Amino acid sequence: MNFRALSLCCFLLLICQSIIADTVLEHIDVHRDFVLGTSLDIDVYIEKKDTVIARTVIEQAINEIADLENILSTYKPDSSVNKLNKKRRMMQLPDDLKTVFEHCEHWKKLSTGKFSCRLGKIKQLWQDAEKTQITPNRAAIRKLARSIERAQINLNEDDGLSLPEHVAIDADGLAKGYIIDHTFSFLKHALQNAQAIRVDIGGDGRYWRRTEDKKKWQVGITDPNNVSDNRASLATLNIHSKAIAASGHTSRTRKIAHREFSHILEPNEGWPLFQAPAAIVVANDAVTADAVATALSVQEMTAGIDWVNQLENVEALVVSPEGLQLASEQWSQYLGGSKRRQETFQLSVDYTIPKFDADIYNKPYVAIWITDSDRKPIKNLLLLGESERWARENTRWWRRVGRVNPSLLDSVARATRRPGNYRLQWDGSDDFGAYVKTGTYILHFEAAREHGGHNYQKIELNLSDKPFKQNINAAGELGAIKLHYSPTP
Repeated sequence: MNFRALSLCCFLLLICQSIIADTVLEHIDVHRDFVLGTSLDIDVYIEKKDTVIARTVIEQAINEIADLENILSTYKPDSSVNKLNKKRRMMQLPDDLKTVFEHCEHWKKLSTGKFSCRLGKIKQLWQDAEKTQITPNRAAIRKLARSIERAQINLNEDDGLSLPEHVAIDADGLAKGYIIDHTFSFLKHALQNAQAIRVDIGGDGRYWRRTEDKKKWQVGITDPNNVSDNRASLATLNIHSKAIAASGHTSRTRKIAHREFSHILEPNEGWPLFQAPAAIVVANDAVTADAVATALSVQEMTAGIDWVNQLENVEALVVSPEGLQLASEQWSQYLGGSKRRQETFQLSVDYTIPKFDADIYNKPYVAIWITDSDRKPIKNLLLLGESERWARENTRWWRRVGRVNPSLLDSVARATRRPGNYRLQWDGSDDFGAYVKTGTYILHFEAAREHGGHNYQKIELNLSDKPFKQNINAAGELGAIKLHYSPTP
């Protein structure tokens, strides 16, 4: 049944029901297992008089999901995408497969290759390796992956879609998001009297309320590194009309020759990223949230968040295997009240990278971190220098912090910067997202430069309910520092 026919059916039935029913809001919740290999939950809030048609529409939406699975699923042998991969050419693509392929290529370009739907052949090699327990040859996998990513694939009305021999489409990275969006649109179009709708498939979902409805959906975000049934909650997100998707590595791994490999592959390597982060993404639609979450799971945390900060209407939280968290600029707008109430202060740190006249000038390696009064690391604010070799130049940071937690290189390291003035802010959260209390802390600065000097400075911070400003003079490789502390009202 198409949207137009279904809408007419809905309209006629709504007229009949409105004559005899009261305007009482009803909550309809439907749960189904074994949908896309996981579970489906649909919630609709609608006037009580409209519940009969609403339940009919929901069942029709579930049938639509089954139809889309027969088109897009790589796990169904007779699906349209598998027929395309087998025949290598399809003259008349189903509209949904065509649209999904276009989404895939769009996000491949937008993510500069960190997202790809072309890895079906490589995915099959990993599945075969899991059966034989023989680890794939990394050099051969890399060569194949790069050839796949360079391949020209053209979609047009006359010739359909033709695939090179070494390319197979696997749209799992955004197919679920596409199905969620389709289901949501189907429900919203058919149930025009609905006040709120939620579509959740396997923990990813799309949430909507009418504009005039000031209430928000409260969505608990579970710890992606905790695979137990009673997983701890990282935070509660308050959203009005948004989509949420998560991508992680710990829940689905391949065990080959006594080693574990993530199921998510870095497209240019065809290999899982070591110590890869998990990601939670909020966006306007589920396709975007799904694609961005997948792309964030195959790149270093800072690079991923820097990319998200350039996208419109997208916010994300990435979490390292050790639990370190890094959020995009506006992520906090969705946080539930409990986490915000714990925030007790803001510390702004204006620092300077000085300019030196030298025959050979290399940008410095800088580490800025906070410890408690016993020198226990609390928060790593910045590390300029993206390799372990560079990080070791900051000897104090490396000895006291970096060598005991190597994943920090992926979570806080950034490219070195030119001389100039820069700013950092600390909201009182530690490296694991928890907020600390006011008290005595130590702010550590360290800078080293090839063919230059090495300087270290520590500043004791007495953080209380009184604001203060403090200036620290330049010292060698460390430029002038200005501190501005303000308690949160």
